[in-house]
Amino acid sequence: MKHSIILADENKFFLEGIASVLSSVKDIEILERVRYGSELENTVYTRNPSMIIADPVTEHPDGVNVAVIQKIKQEQPETKILILSMSLNLRLVLEVLTAGAEGCTPKAVEPEELVFAVHTILSGGMYLNSKVIRLLVDGYIKNAAYRLLQST
Repeated sequence: MKHSIILADENKFFLEGIASVLSSVKDIEILERVRYGSELENTVYTRNPSMIIADPVTEHPDGVNVAVIQKIKQEQPETKILILSMSLNLRLVLEVLTAGAEGCTPKAVEPEELVFAVHTILSGGMYLNSKVIRLLVDGYIKNAAYRLLQST
């Protein structure tokens, strides 16, 4: 069975690179490459993909942002979402995971790890790159330490 994927990123060169990596995997089919939030929403509703791989941005008014991700997950909860981003920070990670993404990794990931992440998520799991886990753990520790100091 082939899993259908939509790629969403403002950078056309990056879209082609990810498509090249994933197109070589026999159980994956790239349905579309889109650059903006409205394109992604329209394509998701007409093509019904197994997964979306996206880089959420906030600079462009029609970017693929957290609100777009949240809306897609509310309307099509069976569609899996993997976030790839150059600008990962704790806030973004928490926002995309809260919005419903099943995975998150930096864009500078090795092709093998990307394929592993895609297969993990498509099989019902969650995938967080070690850098993402580190952001979450560091944030948790800082928050816990702050609460501990406030209670003494």
